[in-house]
Amino acid sequence: SPEGIEGNHELMCRHVESYPAWVLAVVIPMWTAIAFASVWVARRVGDGISAIVAGALLTFAVAFNQAILPYPLWFKVGCLMVAPLAAVAGGIRRRRPKTDTEN
Repeated sequence: SPEGIEGNHELMCRHVESYPAWVLAVVIPMWTAIAFASVWVARRVGDGISAIVAGALLTFAVAFNQAILPYPLWFKVGCLMVAPLAAVAGGIRRRRPKTDTEN
């Protein structure tokens, strides 16, 4: 964020309102990738509980960010749809196909 904006909610809101639509459109796939990758790693390194906690924290972070800043409605809806879905997709445990040596 620009210098001098920290701690000033009104200036931050004005700054966010000036974002071009293309910047916001790029952020939605970025949130999707972050949510998926974070939960996927949490699931592989930890367990199902780790994946749930990571997904819940990311979803909360997205929702909180959307609630306190004046983003356009399409951006709020887009982020609040894709981040939780990507988190769920990242947490799904996929079974590996058996190899001939495992039979």
